[in-house]
Amino acid sequence: DVMIHAGLKIESEEVKKDRELAFDGPADEEVLTAWENRLDRMTALQQFFGKEEFSNVKTQFLNMMGSADHQCETEINFFIGRK
Repeated sequence: DVMIHAGLKIESEEVKKDRELAFDGPADEEVLTAWENRLDRMTALQQFFGKEEFSNVKTQFLNMMGSADHQCETEINFFIGRK
């Protein structure tokens, strides 16, 4: 809708898989490390939760991402449009 409203013609549309953002099952160690580093850079999120609560949120998030029961309903939609 946004692209069409901007006057673009959609030429291609795909749903992409991404091993860091949209996957089921446990994340591998490389992905978990990337998420841990990403969370450590999110200073506004750390300030929002406070040091102790952020540590709990971070631990729960990483445990969930590494769980065999992890399921993701997120989709990455990739569009190519031209004027």
